[in-house]
Amino acid sequence: MLPWHKKIINQIDLLKERSKVPNGIILKGHVGIGKNKLAKAIAKAFISNEHSDDPRASEYTNHWTSDFHPDLYLIEPEEKKSVISVDQIRAVKENLLKMSHQGGWKVCLISPAESMNHNAMNSLLKILEEPTSKTLFILVSHKPQMLLKTILSRCQLINVERPEREVATQWILENSEYDRSQVDCAIDLSNNRILLAKNYLDSDILTEHSKFTKLLSAALTRQMSFIEAAEEIKKIDCISCLDWFLGYVHKLIIENPNHNNSPSLHECVDQIYIFKKNILMGHSVNLQLCWENLLMRWIKQGIRVK
Repeated sequence: MLPWHKKIINQIDLLKERSKVPNGIILKGHVGIGKNKLAKAIAKAFISNEHSDDPRASEYTNHWTSDFHPDLYLIEPEEKKSVISVDQIRAVKENLLKMSHQGGWKVCLISPAESMNHNAMNSLLKILEEPTSKTLFILVSHKPQMLLKTILSRCQLINVERPEREVATQWILENSEYDRSQVDCAIDLSNNRILLAKNYLDSDILTEHSKFTKLLSAALTRQMSFIEAAEEIKKIDCISCLDWFLGYVHKLIIENPNHNNSPSLHECVDQIYIFKKNILMGHSVNLQLCWENLLMRWIKQGIRVK
């Protein structure tokens, strides 16, 4: 359990003690702040049964690190797919009608919940309307507004906050070998989304971000043409670059009121969203031309990347 989740865990424990556990819980919040870890910690609190007569109880508890337990049903988009299908929900429904393996709670964890297609959501709704005894649904959601309103009404919504910056910094320092400057850079880049920051540190993202920033500056100062800069930028992960670029533009608009009326900047934001949407939807995209277009709009502003 992550330390900043303790308050939520205590709230859930209190509901359990008072026999006021809802049929479903929705954990909502930003990507990269540990909602899945929190969901599994809640599931473990419900399922783990030290007093079980099942001789395999301790074995099940020891397997939690690998997300295995016979009374835990984890539903995610299948490999190479972006949606959770109605068949996945129906399959779990059949299992939930059976007795739990340890005579206690059964937990179904769905993540991300908004990945369910419409039929899957309707199937889940029917289960929530006619719940079986000692069954808890935990829905992890980055965008709860995409869920059916009827699902929202039948679940308890819990807002998962980002930890305070110093708490996040200390946690990463204590659980890694990175220095303070590296951690500060990762937290800034992730907008204080702590697990995302840790992921950045454990990968080449910070190096890639530094390279992207230098290319933007080089194009702006005419050290290289925007065509050359686009050629290099398209070699970096496109979605990451678009997110960083969008962050720069938003920062300019927020910190410099004079830029709020700049057509080029607002057109730039629109183009970033269109560019990103086309990539995520698997459409054919000419990366070179798209980056050239964005860089030209950026250069018009003549503002350096900080």
